[in-house]
Amino acid sequence: MLGHKLLVVLAGLLIAAPAHASETWACTYVPDEKIVTITLVLDGDGKKLTAKTDLVLDGGGKKLTESKTDYTVLENNEYALVGTAHRAVRSPSSGTVEVATQTVMVDKTFGRFIYNAIAIDEDAPRFRTGFCWVDTP
Repeated sequence: MLGHKLLVVLAGLLIAAPAHASETWACTYVPDEKIVTITLVLDGDGKKLTAKTDLVLDGGGKKLTESKTDYTVLENNEYALVGTAHRAVRSPSSGTVEVATQTVMVDKTFGRFIYNAIAIDEDAPRFRTGFCWVDTP
């Protein structure tokens, strides 16, 4: 009888536990005659967002650069996905210090996208706007 009650309790916990599924967004913006595509992948537990960025020439030509950034998720609900990354490092070669932050925001309702970055040694923040859509395999 105890085994049956334990099984019922465990089954109830499994049903009540929130499911965390991976989520992937494809985003794009067009600065200075180039096309930038960003693939945002939310990990299974919803705490980390990985952005893979490709910068290609206009018209889908040669790939110029590729980068990857991991963001900490600040918000993920039915309306938005917001993540931030930061760094505070000293360059061993030059001795300079870099203090910077980046934020990525996706409006899930309308597919709007904003990426911004700011560093203490820069005059002004950089930001890009574009559009995203859910990328389903």
